Amino acid sequence: AEHSLAGDSQPITSDLQTFSLTPSVVYHFYYDPPAPGEHCTAVTNFDDPSDRWVRIDAHTQSATVRMAVSKSVPVAQAGYHLSVVKGQNVGVVARLGNWSRTWGDDCVTDESEWCPVQTERIFVTVEVMGNGSEVLVALQGQAQDVRAPIPGGCCTTCFIANDPNINVVYTEHSTALDFMQADLGMARIGRTSLCSCDLIATEGTPSSASPNLRYDYYRLYIPQDSASYRKYFHQDDMFTAISRMSTVENVLQYGEAISDGQIFPTQPKSKELNTKPGQGVVYNVIVTDVYEQGQNPTLDPTLFQATYTPVVSYACSFTGQPNVPSCDFSISPAVTATAVLCIVLGFVMAVFGHRYFKLEIFLFSFVLFAGAVFLVMTAQLPDASHAERMGVSAGAGLVMALLVFALWYYRDAQGIVCIVVAGVLGIIIAAVLFASPLGDMTIWKNNLNYGMTFTCISLFVPVVLMLRMRLCLILSSSLVGTYCALAGVDYFVGSNFREILLNVFNRASEPDFAKNYDGNYFSDEFNGFADRKLNIIMFVAWLSSACLCILLQHFWLTPKKIPTSPYKQRHEEWEGRPLLAVASRRDYGALSERAQGWDTTSTTRSARSLSMQSAQTQAQQQQQQQ
Repeated sequence: AEHSLAGDSQPITSDLQTFSLTPSVVYHFYYDPPAPGEHCTAVTNFDDPSDRWVRIDAHTQSATVRMAVSKSVPVAQAGYHLSVVKGQNVGVVARLGNWSRTWGDDCVTDESEWCPVQTERIFVTVEVMGNGSEVLVALQGQAQDVRAPIPGGCCTTCFIANDPNINVVYTEHSTALDFMQADLGMARIGRTSLCSCDLIATEGTPSSASPNLRYDYYRLYIPQDSASYRKYFHQDDMFTAISRMSTVENVLQYGEAISDGQIFPTQPKSKELNTKPGQGVVYNVIVTDVYEQGQNPTLDPTLFQATYTPVVSYACSFTGQPNVPSCDFSISPAVTATAVLCIVLGFVMAVFGHRYFKLEIFLFSFVLFAGAVFLVMTAQLPDASHAERMGVSAGAGLVMALLVFALWYYRDAQGIVCIVVAGVLGIIIAAVLFASPLGDMTIWKNNLNYGMTFTCISLFVPVVLMLRMRLCLILSSSLVGTYCALAGVDYFVGSNFREILLNVFNRASEPDFAKNYDGNYFSDEFNGFADRKLNIIMFVAWLSSACLCILLQHFWLTPKKIPTSPYKQRHEEWEGRPLLAVASRRDYGALSERAQGWDTTSTTRSARSLSMQSAQTQAQQQQQQQ
């Protein structure tokens, strides 16, 4: 790679700075610790104000950077002393000295001394990998003294001596975080039989008489001003959020502690969280030396704390990585057309659903069976593509919709129609109940409990509403229609309203979806992040518009009786005709004459004359009798 001139080296400060770097060019930087050590100090000297270690971070939004750090000589001369990392959010911790009379960085004896390195400068090189236009890279340095733990200082499997990086692995529904063990900043006098990393592993339990370290996860959401169909990822907003999650003071001020986030060294350090693709989140970990903090209650607690390198996740890929969601949220004509279609059909169903009874039967049957087939295929055929699942589901939904329509048209199966239509309403009601605070109960973490309860609620609704068929159809078309319409609107306004129902599909298709799922629609953490105010507005709009549509259909816009089967209605009319009436005999006679090719005109005229003669004869006989 091309190197910038040595004289062009630029300083890194404790404040986050951004630099515009050309890819495939190595840029030189340096960091001067504010309080470098000048002479060796005893292991018992806890009041040494000099810096014991420094953390250098580099951040980009999507590009991969390669950062090399040397604490004694320029990077080109560092050799095996060089620490090199690659990634989008990377950091390196460099110890600014060594323990004497010992056999490792984390091992001390009573005679050990801390001797600073004979330099006052940390040398750094940064290279943006790949080709293309200039990339914004943010750099920052943080130095701390002997009282702060060393993040990643006890990593025995890392490529670098001290690894302060937080590993992030994300899917469409979850983000998994993990980090390496920290080291003690202050040596434990009297416990020289174990090196500090071994001591941490032995006594770092919550039940220990003197637990040494504790880890706390924090996060900060990156603000957005975009809807679901079009997202903007402003780098300035990302860098601002990173700067607010870089130091202990800023993390405590701006960050949000993740519930159940406290972890002790002997416990698993990984954390899995529910996430929303496209929503930027900055994660960090604060490590606290709880033992020394307890021994010095009068001192500032933050003196015994340190942060790892902050990491950013959008739960999507800017570079088109396979098997992960894409960050390309540009306007899709197909999805936009689908949202508009949902708005139109939802409005028609909500206002005129019972009036257009045939359309109501077809649409509700299609939605119910297509959704059921899609869930089964997603759970049982995970290798099938999304297009294949959608195609098969649409075909099965169409066939079943035609079958239900045929049952009503020819057999007047109003009971089946009510079960299908109200069944969709039952699913919506069950989804809403599980999106309330009720859904956060621990009992619903079990998929069997959730599935059985959800099914019972979905079936209970049509069973109750079958007692009043007309009310059943009006309620179903109004509530489901308004939900469908507002779900289409939600695509443009960017709330979480449509996810009330989508979470049911996610829960059925992803067995681990509920592991760290926050399902309270009315909280700020719904599906990882939510605009609580906008969510409440959408929910109130749904209930109010549904009530209005129910009143309109019940009193003005729909017939008072449920339409019966057209086929059955014609058949009953045909069977009820008076076959022995004169008019009927004349009609059947005319049909018979036409069938035999007779002259219907002369035949009719003869019949009329015969009937007149018969009437005259009867009249004469009556006169004679009188």
